[in-house]
Amino acid sequence: ARHRRRDPPLGCQPWHGAAREALERCGALQRLCDAMAHAPSAPLIAAAAATVAALTAASREPAGVASHFAFTAAGFVVAGMLDHPSTLRLQLACCGAVHALARRSPALGETLATAGAAAACVGAMNRFRSAGASSSRLQAAACAALGALLPHAAAMRQLEEGGGLRLLLRAVAEHGSDSPADAAVSMCGWRAVLALLGAPGTASAADAAADAASPSPLIHSLTPTLAQAELLPLLWLSLRVHRSQPAVLCACAAALSALACEDARRAKLGRTDLFCSAERRGALQAIEAVEVLLPGVRDATLARTLCRASDALVAVAGSRGWLAPAELAALHASLRAAGAATVIESSDEHRRALRRLECAQELAAAAAARKRGARPSVVGQPPQPVQT
Repeated sequence: ARHRRRDPPLGCQPWHGAAREALERCGALQRLCDAMAHAPSAPLIAAAAATVAALTAASREPAGVASHFAFTAAGFVVAGMLDHPSTLRLQLACCGAVHALARRSPALGETLATAGAAAACVGAMNRFRSAGASSSRLQAAACAALGALLPHAAAMRQLEEGGGLRLLLRAVAEHGSDSPADAAVSMCGWRAVLALLGAPGTASAADAAADAASPSPLIHSLTPTLAQAELLPLLWLSLRVHRSQPAVLCACAAALSALACEDARRAKLGRTDLFCSAERRGALQAIEAVEVLLPGVRDATLARTLCRASDALVAVAGSRGWLAPAELAALHASLRAAGAATVIESSDEHRRALRRLECAQELAAAAAARKRGARPSVVGQPPQPVQT
């Protein structure tokens, strides 16, 4: 009633916040658990799961804090998914609840994984693959839930048994249009792929990733053949189709950065089983993707991610002499422009990427000078002729 009396132009967010606080004070989670325990019908569980997701996602409790009733609700949500596998509305609401609860605290995520939440999400993705907005919403919600669950070993095993990386890539490939629903599938799908690769998206640049003493990112179900045949072509497609969706671009760029940093680490160790930079054509294609995205970047997080990807890619391609001086100069100018547009010039990622490019330019200039029979010179100065 108070919400109805509120003048709509003034906004209703304060009343939504007050309603959530009132529901938390009166024990809404406990009442929802009681309802699901006494009347476990599909419509009731669907409505209760949607409410659990909304209350959990909007909770003002510190991250990592969860009540006893949140754990009870998690059990009822997973049980509902397993008992009503053919109800789309219930599966969609429960996937949203699994995502919200798993992000609430690691203990809740472990409870959900042990109860079989990842297997339930995989089953929902396999059953509801038809075209339509509802199917797209379910695929996006299931990918988001899997991404939140994958840090736990039980969820990782369940996903591997249900298809692993290929299941996530299939979901992204089957929803490849530029519609908002398919964009959500791409965003959540690539975030789940990133979680499966074992990289949180904030890894250091090539210097730290290529250090032989640093641990390798946990790469599951991914071989260079699978990466080059399926993952990378789909990644380039998502970058091209969703260029106007910053959230999708951030997820795709984080996946590219994780693969590039792993390539730099393997190249430092002398290994040849690389993902993006196994050959000159693949490395140049990845660098071109970074260079195409940089001019339109207005998000600082995306700019930092692209700087990390550029640093790692140039570390491999530059050391092998695959980049011409003109290509290095163009990438250097794009990085400077992106740094100025997003105010990240002082960040470690930006400075490291620029320094990497400057070193690569010096090496390229030295190689060109040797071919012409002149002494290597500093970038920006004319080469000195060899005195005989």
